[in-house]
Amino acid sequence: MSCGCQNKIYSKDYERVKKLAQKMASIDQKAYFIYKNKDKYDFQAVYPISDRVLEALEFVLPV
Repeated sequence: MSCGCQNKIYSKDYERVKKLAQKMASIDQKAYFIYKNKDKYDFQAVYPISDRVLEALEFVLPV
């Protein structure tokens, strides 16, 4: 698989995770952040803070 194809797959995955994080933020009225864990994107609530060190890619706030 070429680099361009992998970037498309990851960007689609990122957009999917971002939409899920936005929905969760609006339901829970909490801020979430999106991070990359190895080769996949994931999100979690800003509070409570986990013990793992994660680099936030984007913060999603409730609307």
